[in-house]
Amino acid sequence: MRPLVSVNIPTRNSGNTLESCLSSIADQGYPNIETLVVDSESQDQTLSIAKRFNASIYSADSLSEARSEGIRKSRGDYIFLVDSDQFLSNNLIEKCVDLCESKQFGAITLFERSVLTKHTLAERVMAYDKELIHESRDDHAYYGAAIPRFFKSEILKKVELLPGLLTFDHNMLYVAALTGGIRVGFLEAYIYHHEPSSWSDIVRKFVRYGYYYHSAFRTNSKLVVYHSMPRRVYFSRRATRDPKLFAGLFMLYSLKALASMCGAGLHSYHPPGKGSNEATR
Repeated sequence: MRPLVSVNIPTRNSGNTLESCLSSIADQGYPNIETLVVDSESQDQTLSIAKRFNASIYSADSLSEARSEGIRKSRGDYIFLVDSDQFLSNNLIEKCVDLCESKQFGAITLFERSVLTKHTLAERVMAYDKELIHESRDDHAYYGAAIPRFFKSEILKKVELLPGLLTFDHNMLYVAALTGGIRVGFLEAYIYHHEPSSWSDIVRKFVRYGYYYHSAFRTNSKLVVYHSMPRRVYFSRRATRDPKLFAGLFMLYSLKALASMCGAGLHSYHPPGKGSNEATR
């Protein structure tokens, strides 16, 4: 029997993308998978889709609590952290298991590719950003940007995320996991990610993230500061190979920074009330 892999997916109103996510898991061909959906008060078809794919369904109030609940409920030898707007390439889970088993890695960082639906400049810049991050294999916990998603279960079971985090939760999980001295491998296999298709969508997304920066900053200020700076790969020679998209990277960073500051300012004037947390990506 192959090792059991627990796929954890936090959701909130994820009906537009969850079906493709769960379909890609069902089509893996790996013989021993359990799928856990941890939902935060979805009002759309998210839960009905999850039930159709026979996922185990749990609930949580925030993204970090969804991560923690999924980890607690996972029975697998390995835990795969997947967002509801992502889908997996073929045979990805088997490749992750084989690499961990053969090389004794405690975690695997995967390549991510953006899904272009409208081929707007915003989408192409976001895709270029991901391409550069993963080409450089820059998964340093503080200074890099790529993050492991596939972990030995015993590693994550030792980690306690603070409740109420809506951003930087995955980064903080990675930092905590590294304290155990784990070896992290990089696998050239792909997770595909639906990106915002317009600059206004990006602004809205980062206003929401900025709104919750306060709790993340209190938890790990160093991590928040470094991950709020321009990615260091932007200053590499490879980033300049497409001048138009290279310029777009700094426009992207500027919009993210301004939107996040606006969100943080909104938090100062209107702190979140009870039940305002979201578990989503």
